[in-house]
Formats: sequence, C-alpha cells, structure tokens
Amino acid sequence: MDSASLKNPTDDTSRDSESSLCLVVDGGGTKTNCQMLRQQGAEFKVLGVGSTTGCNPAELGIEAAGRAILAAIRQATAEAGISDLSAIDRAALAVAGTLDDTIRSQLETQLAALFPAKACRVFPDVLPYALHGPDVEQSVAVVAGTGSVAIARQSLNTYSLVGGWGYLLGDEGSGYAIGREALRLALMQLETGVPISPLTDRVLGMVQAKCAADIKRYVYGGEPPRRSIAAVARTVIELQAAGSPECDHLLDRAATSLASLARRAASMVDTPWETISISGTGGILTAGEVVWGKFEKALQVLGHHGPVEQLDCSMTACRQLLDRQVFAAPFSIQS
Repeated sequence: MDSASLKNPTDDTSRDSESSLCLVVDGGGTKTNCQMLRQQGAEFKVLGVGSTTGCNPAELGIEAAGRAILAAIRQATAEAGISDLSAIDRAALAVAGTLDDTIRSQLETQLAALFPAKACRVFPDVLPYALHGPDVEQSVAVVAGTGSVAIARQSLNTYSLVGGWGYLLGDEGSGYAIGREALRLALMQLETGVPISPLTDRVLGMVQAKCAADIKRYVYGGEPPRRSIAAVARTVIELQAAGSPECDHLLDRAATSLASLARRAASMVDTPWETISISGTGGILTAGEVVWGKFEKALQVLGHHGPVEQLDCSMTACRQLLDRQVFAAPFSIQS
C-alpha cells in the first residue's frame, strides 16, 4: 500500500483510554453502510448512521465509489450533529473490490480530497472478519453471501485469501451456488416430466418461467443474473424449514463446501486445523440457526473442534479495524 496516501495514521496506544470520534464504513457491491462513533477505551457509542448505494470501485470506478462512500458519511455525520469532519480521529473503511493495492491507494487518495479526517484507511471488505481480537493472532474467516471466500490471518499484517474465484470457477457454498443447484433441480424435473416439487414451483415463479427453455433464456439471455439466482437461496432456506428434504440436502452440500473452504484456508497458517479459531458471516451463514448448525457440524466432521463464532453484524466486525495497532499496521493479502 502507498503510505503517502494515508493521513498520518498513528500507533500511539497510550491514547486508547481517551474519548475520540471514529467512523467505520462497510461498503459492498449493492449497499454502503456507515457508523459515526464515539470511542471510549474499548467501548463504542453509535452517534449516527448512514446508508447509500454500493461503492465497489472495481465495478463503479474510483470517483463514483468515493462519491457513494462520502454520501453515507455525510448522512452519518449529519445525524450525529458533527459538521467539522477534521475532528474525526480515525476512519476505517472496509470496501469491496479493494484487494488490489493500486485500487485501494487510489480510493484513499480520492477520499483524502473529499473527507478531511485526521486519518483515513481503506481495507478490503473481507479483512475485518479475520480479526478475532487481540489475543488471537492466527484465525480463519469464511464469508458466504452471493459469492464465497475465506481469509486466513497469519499474523497482525499478513493474510491469505482462499476461494473467491467468482461464479464461473468457484463460489462454492454461496447463495449463487445454492440458487444454481435449485435451478438445475428444476430443469431436471421439467425435462423428465416428474411432478414438480414445491421448490421448483417457487423457482419458476421467481424467474418467471413456465418451461425449461424459459429458465435457460433467463440465465443465458443477457447479463448473468448473479444476484437474482443467489436470491433463490432464501427460498431454499425457507422451504427447508417447512420440511423440504431436497432443500435440506442442498443446504447440507453448501455447508460441507464452506467447511472445506475453511480447511483450505487453515492450511495457510501454523495453528493446527483442529484448534484454530473460525468465524463465519455473510447472508448465507447468518440466515438462521439451521444453516449455521449445518456449518458447525460440517466443520466437526472434518475434525475441527476449536472455537467457532458467527458474526452477524458486519459493522461490529469493521470496528475492529479501529484498533490503533491494526489501523496503523501495513498489511499484505496473498491470493
């Protein structure tokens, strides 16, 4: 990372007991959330919140991403009654599409011109989930939403990314993968003429299809409908709760895939697989007790017996980036 683009981050841990104004942003492809905070020691008080459209610079470009982030920041600071943005001590922004050092540096430079906080850093959106607190140096986090990825924390400033290959090559266990399998099941039922299941009936309604040809046109007729296919996963989860055995099977397969992804990530660190700390988050792994329970069981089947934590609030995870040691440290992510 280009340190010249940062606004004088400090690692003066003696200031941790003082009250300071801080800001966190969780920026994804579809939504950008912001919290204006007052930090007192290890405690945070939310002063204001903001939300706007997605801010992935790899999709939107640097300038558009910066504008989206600034819009969320302005909402949060306005709600907090803070007009002097230079009073903000640290701003930590976890943003999708910033794994590339150049993109991350350019976005920081863009924000520096728009947002006069004392210190502002951009982090890849997956990084906060690998931070399991000051007493855990090595850990693994699995993020399963539209896509899937795992990140292994090897040390304070060294991480490895596993998976995240995109919907054509990977994303196993993700919402997209679950939705794709539901569509495949619907196609097989329609082709063979067997009675359609409740899942297929719901899928046909979601994609406005009456036959197999309609499903294929929906998938291949234009820009790949990744997010709408991933949205089918919610229906799978809902019908599993209603007793659907085929949906239960699809969720078992997804949980097994995500547990295998965690194990691959754990191979990047020295801590034994059996005891390493693992966290899980994203729309799939926080969709309910059933999915999370299947993930925990799949980890155990693979021999893992260490701590497993569900992170159901991305903003809480992002706050870990405000730790002065984490905030100030350079970092590298191998992928």
